[in-house]
Amino acid sequence: MSGPGEISYNGHMDTVLAKIDSSGRILIPARFRKELELTPETTIIIAKENGELRMWTRDRAVRRLQELARKYITPGVSVVDELIADRRREAEEEFRD
Repeated sequence: MSGPGEISYNGHMDTVLAKIDSSGRILIPARFRKELELTPETTIIIAKENGELRMWTRDRAVRRLQELARKYITPGVSVVDELIADRRREAEEEFRD
């Protein structure tokens, strides 16, 4: 349910009118902070994309990267072991040169 000044688009995106204060701060509505579990200690990533600002937490960014990386991981193969083997090969090649 939307509060005063808030608009809901097809139940997928909530928006709220907010102002930037003289120090450049924007107040994130309490409902958003609660739903997204944002605290005063939460680190937020802010990006400018196609003339828009996008924000997400560091934890969400890590989850997104893990999801993206998951499709490149072969089940049953240790990524750590592959990395160590690659580094050893590189070191051997460097030693030979």
